[in-house]
Amino acid sequence: QVVATMNTWGNGATREYVGRCAQDAALLNEFCFLDWGYDTRFELLLLERLFHSYKSTADYKIEHMHILHALFQAMRHKASAQGIRCIISTRNLINVAKLLLNNNEWSIDKALRINVYKGLKEEEIKRIEAPEVWTVKREKKFKSDEHVKVVSSSPFTGMEHNATCPI
Repeated sequence: QVVATMNTWGNGATREYVGRCAQDAALLNEFCFLDWGYDTRFELLLLERLFHSYKSTADYKIEHMHILHALFQAMRHKASAQGIRCIISTRNLINVAKLLLNNNEWSIDKALRINVYKGLKEEEIKRIEAPEVWTVKREKKFKSDEHVKVVSSSPFTGMEHNATCPI
């Protein structure tokens, strides 16, 4: 038995994955195709392990990782629902978390801009941002003495996140 993964359906390049070649129909006929989304429980586990791997997390709490996770899920949902072509991957999620944990001077907006929003127009960014999940004023630092109570519900897992998040 063989399990294979790919970012396209074997029909060649897409707008997001331009380096893909079309596969022979006979080869594609040998496989069953299953659309498999992001494993959100695994992502949350990765974030929790990343958080606990840091010796000093300054003002951060594990709840911040849960809120970041909910933010990514909400952004994926918005991008998909509105047909905005943007890759909001597990790799992006981990990279944003690392930037925030490694550098207290980074804002969530700056971390998202260099990891997720690359190539998007401002209008598209505004349409996929999820301030209802992560209440942050643009370019305000993630680390702060100010706090706001954030309650969010994930559209995918039905989990509710209650946390105090610095803004």
